[in-house]
Amino acid sequence: MRQISFSIALLIVAGPVFAGSEDDIIQFNQARSEEALRNLDAGSFDQKYLASLYMGGTRNPRFVRPLGRELLIGLQDPRGPRDPESTEIRIACGAQLNQICPPTATQDPYIKASIAWALGEIGHKQAVPFLKEAMALVTQRIEVDVKRTSDLRAKLPGGEYKNSVVLDRNTAGPAHLRKGYVYPFSPDIHWSEADDFKALGAVDEKDEGHRALMHSYNFVNVAAMILQALGRIRDPSSLETIQAYLDHPIISIRGPAILAAGRQGRSALPVLLAQVDKEKDKRMQARLARGILLIDKSQNAQYKVLITLLKDRDTEVRTEAVFALNELSMGEAVDDLREALRIEEREGLRNLLVQAIQSAERDNILPVNY
Repeated sequence: MRQISFSIALLIVAGPVFAGSEDDIIQFNQARSEEALRNLDAGSFDQKYLASLYMGGTRNPRFVRPLGRELLIGLQDPRGPRDPESTEIRIACGAQLNQICPPTATQDPYIKASIAWALGEIGHKQAVPFLKEAMALVTQRIEVDVKRTSDLRAKLPGGEYKNSVVLDRNTAGPAHLRKGYVYPFSPDIHWSEADDFKALGAVDEKDEGHRALMHSYNFVNVAAMILQALGRIRDPSSLETIQAYLDHPIISIRGPAILAAGRQGRSALPVLLAQVDKEKDKRMQARLARGILLIDKSQNAQYKVLITLLKDRDTEVRTEAVFALNELSMGEAVDDLREALRIEEREGLRNLLVQAIQSAERDNILPVNY
């Protein structure tokens, strides 16, 4: 007797009462998808953000091209070569034509990052050309902002920040050079209007533009999310693009690039091994070991690097090592992870260690995976 699907069998048993329910779900999903497409194209900040979450959550390839187009719109730096210290009004807003204009929803880096995330979640190879082009444009913006930041910092007393770019919220940056600065943070390489925004006397939480700027997202965040998306899609053509950022001076870009390369498979192994002797930052050494072991768990030297860094005095270094061991699920690390848990004083990292121990224990139960 020919087998019939469960859904057809259910209709036969249940009769006409439930016959239209599947059609209703299909129509609901179609309506929701059309609404998301409209909002992505012409919606407000909140609407664009929620639309990108919906599209990434459904993982439907029909959304790849709309998301890709929206990702590219407005990525060119709108400021051009204008003197960053100029007092000219960039855009006239409000009744007096002198109010601060936040970035449009289309241009906001928080929206761009959420779109890149959605493309990574969908995971279709048609997204790769959009992500590559966006990465090139975002890199140009970051380079311009790095120069502006460096030029401004060179004027600070002592010139202590002249040759570095820091994303620490408590680090002196261009915003601190402005009169009327009221917020206790200054994320550099930030959206062009952010410093003006932070000089406002008050923030209107009901204002969508203000809420967008309060996320403090910048184009370094966008670059990181694009690299993460390329890593998730795992298209062989992405490796050359990813490789270009393995030496990037900004660690928030270099780190995602390393992990993205580690997700590309065997072809990326020589590329990552070539970085081992170059990398001096311990956090990125842990990230490199993680990427290499994702490809080849027999790379014992890199496993030893992680075990060594698991004992480091720096909390961020230990955290990076624990994240790596948790994802790698290597049973041989159980004893070292338990010892690390015994002496770890930070509660958040203790919770991560518990998860990593559980992952390693599962690996000892399951057959050898390498």
